[in-house]
Amino acid sequence: MDETSDSTVPQGFLIDGEIERLLKEQPNRDSNNWDAERRERSGFYQIQNAHEKFDSGDTLILVDFPPSFVDCMGVSWTSKRFRVDSEKLLGTGSKVFKHLLSPKEQTRFHKRLERRGEPIPQGFVIDLTPSTEGDELAAQLIELSLPAGVREWWTTYERLGVSPYLVSGHDDHCPRHATVFNDCHRAGIDTRTWEYDSSFGLPKIDLADIEIPKARDIDDYCPIRHRANIVRLLLAIQGQDLVLNSAARVYTLTGIAKILDCTNVVRDPVLTWLMADPNSDFIDIHPEHALKIAWTLELPTVTRAAFRILVTEKVMDSFYVDNLGQGNQYTVFGRPRADLPDDIQTVIQYAALKYADRIQQRLARLTSDNICDLFELPEYRKLALVKPLVQARRGQSSSRPEPKHPWEVLRDPELLAARITDGVARYVVKIVQNSLLQPPPVIEIEYIERDRRCYVPRERWIPTSTIYDTLPDAARLLTRHFWINLNTFIGDTSNLENNIIEDVARLDRALAGLTDNANNPSPSSSSTPNPDPDLDPDPLNLSSQAHATPGLLPFFNPYDFHHELKTAILAFGGPSSNGAKLSSLEAPLNRTNHLRLDLADDEFQYLPLWADGLDDGTGGVFEEALPDADLGPAGPGPGYRTGGTVAFTEVSSIAPSAPTVSLADTGVTMTAGRSLAAVRSDTGAESARAVSAAAASVAPDDSLSLSGAGDVSDDAGEFGDDDDNDELDDEVWSVVEAP
Repeated sequence: MDETSDSTVPQGFLIDGEIERLLKEQPNRDSNNWDAERRERSGFYQIQNAHEKFDSGDTLILVDFPPSFVDCMGVSWTSKRFRVDSEKLLGTGSKVFKHLLSPKEQTRFHKRLERRGEPIPQGFVIDLTPSTEGDELAAQLIELSLPAGVREWWTTYERLGVSPYLVSGHDDHCPRHATVFNDCHRAGIDTRTWEYDSSFGLPKIDLADIEIPKARDIDDYCPIRHRANIVRLLLAIQGQDLVLNSAARVYTLTGIAKILDCTNVVRDPVLTWLMADPNSDFIDIHPEHALKIAWTLELPTVTRAAFRILVTEKVMDSFYVDNLGQGNQYTVFGRPRADLPDDIQTVIQYAALKYADRIQQRLARLTSDNICDLFELPEYRKLALVKPLVQARRGQSSSRPEPKHPWEVLRDPELLAARITDGVARYVVKIVQNSLLQPPPVIEIEYIERDRRCYVPRERWIPTSTIYDTLPDAARLLTRHFWINLNTFIGDTSNLENNIIEDVARLDRALAGLTDNANNPSPSSSSTPNPDPDLDPDPLNLSSQAHATPGLLPFFNPYDFHHELKTAILAFGGPSSNGAKLSSLEAPLNRTNHLRLDLADDEFQYLPLWADGLDDGTGGVFEEALPDADLGPAGPGPGYRTGGTVAFTEVSSIAPSAPTVSLADTGVTMTAGRSLAAVRSDTGAESARAVSAAAASVAPDDSLSLSGAGDVSDDAGEFGDDDDNDELDDEVWSVVEAP
């Protein structure tokens, strides 16, 4: 054949050449990425040829593409014309589609077609071509511009083992398709890397060693990406499969769905993409981006999970101002921050203030010298009853004789109770101090640093041990390690036993001896010295019949106290206060194991209603609640009563005074407040005793025995704190004098 007669080349040769080209571009079936690439090509073909399959709907969709852009197959992007069902568009609940299908907008679209010289079709017309200028373009650029973390998420295929189906997809404008690789390009020849260990989950390559190739260096905003995803979204509304094979596509589709007010179309596919393991690491490493996507699509689980991370990090920043010189663009543990819309930032700030206050209160209580009093441990409160019990046995008028010999201190119940109280306090203080000071062990450090390497490159690396050593106490309560320590130290009873166990046995003997002396008085019982009270070979034999009183001993049980203390502290710490990972986490959060993330309803209340928060859009959740009116009526009128206000039957300033309220047989007179038993002072003694029978257990009585100590401990000294006695007879309150 003459080489100059190109016009006479048979048509068959042209077809054969095109087939050969397509075969060359097909992915290698031996490659692990073959299915992913084939799926991507199928998606591009569906968009490029949408007019062929979608040609029967009642609504013509117009999307114009700028020239000189190609897809992965080298096919130029051209303007798209295809038909969809208006019923399905309106079925999304979109106000935007409803507006575009209105008669006014349809008239505008028809005029636009007339100016272009295009025929006016039957049915509806919607032109979804993005604006190329003005405020509308600026708003879309803000919504659709990809942050760096989204653009570079493709590297997690090699670094973290994420499926190429989810992260390796190409950009819609892909002129260098042949050079777009899924593996990371290492900068230089001799590079240091952390090799991937499947059992330990290390990143395969350090961030500092990755060089983004030109083919993978996509623009933050691309007009082709914008338009192609508009077509994808419209086809998804018609029931077509939505291929989400990259973070860039997920982020862009979310923004477009928000602009077109049809987020429910992409909600489930995006949720599936975010929660797929190990792609869910996106929430840990880029919680700002995950929160923005979830907030837009109203995904409660992802929203709450990312919210936990961001609020905890913000609180830790407030406790740790120095931040080891990392600056505001990084968290304490080195994670790079990203911007969020102002409305979301406001929610995080309010929640962080509430959470910080709760952590500070928690620290103040744990480090308080009166921690056992604050927890109101029943066993511990017995020690405070020793003195009144001893005085009741000796008589109110008799005072405790001062010990004349050193060994007598070990026989005095009051002094022994004070020694035990001091020992218990030292034991609890030591538990909290050790929990705050004990650094994480080597294996725990290794796991934390494995997770930090996902977002901290080598040139910014600060050892985890260095960070932890410089954390203030309040910030350490935000880590899981503190609670692991606390659970470990509180489980060890050896220090408690060493501090108080001998004094506990002495206290039991002293109380038993006091009871014996009272029942069998002997002139010589108090003058016969015991030269060495420690000669007892078994001080823990608290059931010894030589000194035991049935139903009484041991008076203070250190093991019951330890159980109560451990239960109270762990309950105070909240869920998973033993340091275990929270079982209530809404997402795996496998890369944030070093933080506890124990936000409560007080913090979550600032979230919208769809995220199980209390923000209904009125802003009321951000306003401080008004305090209750405890000192008087909140409105006019003498008959108005609040929960803490005493109502007076006589309001005149010249009204005759009524009898005051008094406590029977105690000499205590009330002029305000409440009492366990209140009677009029002008009633008879018998009536008074009958009314005040509920308070008899707190009145001193010569017949009080030590076996009743448990009953006394619950009510002694607690006037006015029993909620069951809040509402007394109105006749009783009516005689209270007005102040």
